[in-house]
Amino acid sequence: MQREAGRLEAAGLLTSLRVGNTRIVRPDLDSPIHAELAALLAKAFGPAPLLEAALARVHGVQQAFIFGSWARRFHGEPGPLPRDVDVLVVGEVDPDDLYSAAQEVEEALGLEVNPILVGPGDWEHPSGVVARVREQPVVELVIDADHR
Repeated sequence: MQREAGRLEAAGLLTSLRVGNTRIVRPDLDSPIHAELAALLAKAFGPAPLLEAALARVHGVQQAFIFGSWARRFHGEPGPLPRDVDVLVVGEVDPDDLYSAAQEVEEALGLEVNPILVGPGDWEHPSGVVARVREQPVVELVIDADHR
């Protein structure tokens, strides 16, 4: 691990600070490729794949979408990393199962996950918050029912 961190630091991707025998490693925010690398890592290991896996185990999920600031960053809008993840779930789902799945992802990410549950009819004939979600960038989650 130390060798890899040293190579990443030499490449300008990380910075480190020694405190006694401890080496504190952080991303180099001044690196010219920091934004692109952060976006790639977030897409590969961030909320989308974790939510897809967790929601695949929830019976009744028909569709799910990340929306809000996380979806805007995913689609390239500049700005700070979001502090939470908003997810809209369409289906006939037990709310307790949905909130348990959200809690699982929350713990893995260290970010608050805010699920909104709507019925299929509300998605097909949107009004209120559903209409606002449909007007903005979203990240559609692929829910694989075969992994339930």
